[in-house]
Amino acid sequence: MNGISEAAERYQIKLCAVVGCICCRVERKEKSFAEPCCIDSLPGNQMRVIPLCAGHAAERKDSRSEFENLYGKQKELMDECNRILDRS
Repeated sequence: MNGISEAAERYQIKLCAVVGCICCRVERKEKSFAEPCCIDSLPGNQMRVIPLCAGHAAERKDSRSEFENLYGKQKELMDECNRILDRS
């Protein structure tokens, strides 16, 4: 991964591998391949990510407010991802 620290890269890889797409998990779908998506664009926030599949990433890009109405605030999703990681 370009431009991120080694620790952030390890975290993002583990997050996606363990959690899968957090929205698919919320919908109780089968665990799906996910990529890390930053929840804000501030520099240095490489650890503030949620794992999303391509479909949910596109949904989030189309309308963040609708996305959050369906799945919850992105910060809350990130916190849930971290709880899942802590239990793994």
